[in-house]
Amino acid sequence: MVKDLRFSAALCHAPCVSDLTPLARQRRILAALDEDGQLRVRRVAQELGISDDTVRRDLDALHAAGLVQRTHGGAARPEPGPTGLALESRRVTRRAAKERIGASAARLVADGETVVMNGGSTVLAVAAALAARRDLTIVTNNLLLPTRLPAGAARAVHLLGGVVGLGALVTLGPVELPGRPPIPVAADVAVLGVGGLSVRGYSAATSVEARMVAAMTASAKRVVVVCDTSKFARDVLALGGPLDAIDVLVTDAAPSGALARALRVAGVEILVA
Repeated sequence: MVKDLRFSAALCHAPCVSDLTPLARQRRILAALDEDGQLRVRRVAQELGISDDTVRRDLDALHAAGLVQRTHGGAARPEPGPTGLALESRRVTRRAAKERIGASAARLVADGETVVMNGGSTVLAVAAALAARRDLTIVTNNLLLPTRLPAGAARAVHLLGGVVGLGALVTLGPVELPGRPPIPVAADVAVLGVGGLSVRGYSAATSVEARMVAAMTASAKRVVVVCDTSKFARDVLALGGPLDAIDVLVTDAAPSGALARALRVAGVEILVA
C-alpha cells in the first residue's frame, strides 16, 4: 500500500496531469520508476488519465534514449552499461559486409545532393564511403555520422533535434529543420538502416524510430535501404514503411523465397555488394 501511494504521488504531482507535455509526462514516469523500480502501462495510464498507447509511446521514447528497459506490459530500470556499447557491438558484427554495403550505397549518391540518413552501424559505413562525393547536404539524427564523413564530402550537416538515445547514439524527434513554424526536410535521397526487412515492409525497434524512418522516407525522392542478410525475413516492433516505398535495397547477398518474390512485386531494385 505504501508503494502504491508513492507511485501515485510521483505520477500525479501536477494540477492536470492529462495536459502535460510528452517531456513532462516522461519525467513523471522516470520519477515513479526511481521509486518503484518497475511499472505497468495500465497503471500509468490510469494515474495520468491518458491512453495506454500514449504511455507505450512515452516508454518507447525513454527506452530508445536508454533511460528505461521495456518489459512485457511495462518498463523497469535499465541495466547498467557504457553509453554506445550496443552500437559499437553492432558496428563490429559483420563489419566486412557492412563496409561493402556502404561502398555500394555511396555510389548511389550524386554530388550536390541532399541526403537524409538515420542511425545505425550500416549507415555509418555509407557515410565513411562518401570520400568521392562533393557538395553534399546531410540531414541526420545520427550523432556519430558527422565524425565519419570524409573531409570535403559535405558542405553542410544538419543534426535533427529531439531526445538523445544513449544506446544507439541518435536523436529521436521530428524530421524537420528548426524554424517558426518548423521547416519540412526535402531530400534527394534517403539512406536508411532498418531493424528488419520482411514481406510486410521494413521495421524499427521502437515506434519512435519507426515514425522517424517513415518521415525520412516521405521526405526523399529516392529511398535506399541498407541492411545485411541478418535482417531478412525479420519484423521488429514497428513498421516504418512498405516494400514499395523502397527504390533500392543494398545488401550483402540476394534475398530468397517469399521476401525475394515480394521485393520483385514491389519493384525494388536489389544491389548486392
